[in-house]
Amino acid sequence: KQRKFFKQFLKEIVVPGKNYDTSGHVACKILMREGYTDIDLYGFDSWFEDTIESTSHELFNNYPDNKATFIRGWRKLWSEMMENHPAVKLNFIR
Repeated sequence: KQRKFFKQFLKEIVVPGKNYDTSGHVACKILMREGYTDIDLYGFDSWFEDTIESTSHELFNNYPDNKATFIRGWRKLWSEMMENHPAVKLNFIR
């Protein structure tokens, strides 16, 4: 529902590299930076399924050659966020 709010921050936070951030990673970084500690995450299918669909793809046109590599990388980024911010609860909701 707040997609317009986050869009302005995407290019500031997303750093192209081996494992691109998804719009979900970016949104969580912004919310954590703003002090939120209980974050509901809807629609991040890559956490549950082997998919690479992402709003950030629309902005950066960063479709990977190897889908499985990106999925593993994205899941690793989620895990690192949780490990690095133990006071923040990320609620993945299907």
